[in-house]
Amino acid sequence: MKWTRGQDTVDGLLTDGRLELVTGAEADGTAWLVSAQALLESAKREHDANPEAAYVLAYDAARKASTALLAQQGLRTKTAAHHVTVEQVSAPSSAALSMGSAPCARGDPRSSTRGVQATPSKPPKRPAQSPRLD
Repeated sequence: MKWTRGQDTVDGLLTDGRLELVTGAEADGTAWLVSAQALLESAKREHDANPEAAYVLAYDAARKASTALLAQQGLRTKTAAHHVTVEQVSAPSSAALSMGSAPCARGDPRSSTRGVQATPSKPPKRPAQSPRLD
């Protein structure tokens, strides 16, 4: 079964050069998920003491989880507007999960202009004893 929701968006981003196809180890989103989980745990710890920091951490966790989903599908962003590309691709998923109020649906909380903070397309280094999700 082929998943068609958002296919036009993905095809357009591939055509525009904002996404690229990846295989092998680059298509493993595990390191992104491990990093997202750590950020989410940090956001929970900061929630009461520093809500603004918790929001930024939660946003980064959502972005990295979305990047992991892209990787698992053999996709990676390749432009400086990494945040915007991840948001465009993950928007149908967010809507499907009723997450319209999720941090990634509102843009990067650290800037007044969406997507200005570039993030490298390479996954974070996996910790020596990170859990495998396969």
